[in-house]
Amino acid sequence: QLASLDSLVSAVPLELHAIAALIVPEAVGLAGASSGLTTAGQLVFLSAASMDELTKAYEFTPQVGQPVAPQFTINAAQELVRAVQAVQFAQRPDLVHRRDVIIGHAKEHKERYLRRHIPPSVYQERPDQLLPLTAFLWFIDSSTAFEMAVDLYEWRQEEPMDALLLLADVLSGGTDSTLLFQTSPDGQVEAVRSRVGRTHLDEISLLLDEGPRGAASSPVPADLDYLTSIDIDGATWTFDLNSVGLSTRFHKITR
Repeated sequence: QLASLDSLVSAVPLELHAIAALIVPEAVGLAGASSGLTTAGQLVFLSAASMDELTKAYEFTPQVGQPVAPQFTINAAQELVRAVQAVQFAQRPDLVHRRDVIIGHAKEHKERYLRRHIPPSVYQERPDQLLPLTAFLWFIDSSTAFEMAVDLYEWRQEEPMDALLLLADVLSGGTDSTLLFQTSPDGQVEAVRSRVGRTHLDEISLLLDEGPRGAASSPVPADLDYLTSIDIDGATWTFDLNSVGLSTRFHKITR
């Protein structure tokens, strides 16, 4: 477990999350989040689990391959992303707006989330769950998660890709590169940097609660930079946006 956590922490730059410590309460005799510990950085509490317990193959569709990784490592990655999210959302509120639009458009339709076995109500009731739960797949194998989102996109289910683009933006820290991951069955996390690009929005429409799904207001002034391009698997993928900031189609250029 220590070797796996070391590889995970080494894969994600400290400036993204400001984590002071990863703690497994069962291992050190603490009472988890209620332990009363204080620190200048974030404390992340992890549940103990055997490294032999692997994630489920059905998280990915058979068409793209079904990689697995230790549940402990990927659970830890989810918690790390919660910490990254807290820092990045505070620094860049436009990320929160994009997340809320994705969830607001997907609504209760499970086919519009990357992890379809999770009830959509989880995201509707707790929006902060979207990126950590999506990161579950991104940390197992980013390329496979992206390929699965492309397959869904071709069936006009765009929100899973929008969530991945948002996650890539959060993990970029606002720079021109993001992190792609692959975790081995023995828990070693490898990360590579990948170039990303953004589209600046001077105006944006707002989703309306009333009316048909996707109904939007007239455009209002905005100053938003949305990640719309990413290099992955030997190609540059660029996505067009509609008036509310959701993607509508992609362009693939093989390098």
